[in-house]
Amino acid sequence: MNDRRSDNYSQIKGKSAADQAASQKESFIEINIAGDRMRATLTVRSTKDAVSVTQEDVLQQLRQAGIKFGIDQAAIRQALERPNVPVICAVGQPPVNGRDACIKFHIDCENIGRPVELEDGRVDFKNLNKYITVSENQVIAEKIPATDGLPGYDILGKRIPAKPGKDVVWPVGKNVRVEGNAIVAACAGHLVIENNKINVIPVIKIKGDVDFSTGNIKFTGNVIIHGSVQTGFSVITDGDVEIFGAIEGGTVEARNITVHMGIKGINRGYIKARENLTAKFIENAVVDAGNEVRVYGVILHSRTSAGKRVIVSGRRAAIIGGLTAAGEEICAKTAGNQFAATTELQVGVNPSLRIKYEKLLNDFKESEQLLDKTNKAIAILQNQTNLPPQRQEMLAKLITSKMTLFQQIQDINSQIKVLQAELTQLRSARIRISGTVNAGVKITVGTQVMFVHEPLTHCSFYHEDGELKIGSF
Repeated sequence: MNDRRSDNYSQIKGKSAADQAASQKESFIEINIAGDRMRATLTVRSTKDAVSVTQEDVLQQLRQAGIKFGIDQAAIRQALERPNVPVICAVGQPPVNGRDACIKFHIDCENIGRPVELEDGRVDFKNLNKYITVSENQVIAEKIPATDGLPGYDILGKRIPAKPGKDVVWPVGKNVRVEGNAIVAACAGHLVIENNKINVIPVIKIKGDVDFSTGNIKFTGNVIIHGSVQTGFSVITDGDVEIFGAIEGGTVEARNITVHMGIKGINRGYIKARENLTAKFIENAVVDAGNEVRVYGVILHSRTSAGKRVIVSGRRAAIIGGLTAAGEEICAKTAGNQFAATTELQVGVNPSLRIKYEKLLNDFKESEQLLDKTNKAIAILQNQTNLPPQRQEMLAKLITSKMTLFQQIQDINSQIKVLQAELTQLRSARIRISGTVNAGVKITVGTQVMFVHEPLTHCSFYHEDGELKIGSF
């Protein structure tokens, strides 16, 4: 058998001495390139008559093989130090594919329907986080754009393109819009993700009762309840609430409240309407409305108040027991009953207006006193000559403060006049009873008080010439 060295010698016969040496060195350098051209393996062969192979010899051989990228100098040194052991001497760089586009939520959607965990580890099953509230123009989610990725290179230096990331369809549903890369709520409401689309629904519709199946409701828009609000549960919203059932010991706070089947307070919870409240009846409840309470039946043993009117109508139209108060008018068919149930009717009294009015008067007085002190300080500084910089700065601040106080006093004065007009209207407040005012009813008009000792019919109570008077209905 011919040995490899003799073959090498025969291949380089007839060449110059330098070429012969180079060819002989090359015969001891073995380079294998992988099929995908992403790596090369180097083996430096050794024989007893082996010539000395240098790192530069290997690099030249790599260049001749077309390898120009990812060459590992340390691996070459290792191959030279350990003959006949294959080492990976060059590695390509694979491409990094682009990242797909995705939708990133700015709202925690994972805890929808999960009850709130209390500090002591217990679970509050009345707060289920079933409805996620969003406000108008609130950013709900954003689209993270797809990226192009980074190209790679094989060991021969050829560029390997990356696959760009895939785009994603905007999951836009009802009442949302796209602004830049953000999905924004077009109105206030609750978040609903349906059919992979983001929706904002301005109305919550509950088919049954507000109970353990729904938990408490806290919302910004309107709420429609086809059942009732059960004992111990609450509905609090900035919009209106319409309840086709009843309120049975629950709490409801809203702008306007309509209760088709009436209110049973069960001496628990309370009902507060910032504007108007309408109900079939009110029983053993605490009810407050900013403007008007309208009842199509009876008010029984309740504390009912309205900024303007309490109107009780219908076949019975009675107010029996408890306290009913209104700023301008109370109107009913019957007040009290034949058993002399303690019943109080008050008009011409609006505590919230009175408190606000007194606060404005106090603010007006304080602002005037502060303005007076500011004017005196300005006068003192202006009478001085050659004011140092610090005093000049103080004078400028005082003049600015004077202008602010003057505007503030004007604003407070305007508000006082508005409230004075509203309070003046309360002087014409009346209690009007088309049927009977039974004995035991306490009548209050403004600061005047009267106890009814004998039944009265078809009458009204009003304030005139400093006295509480009784007139016709």
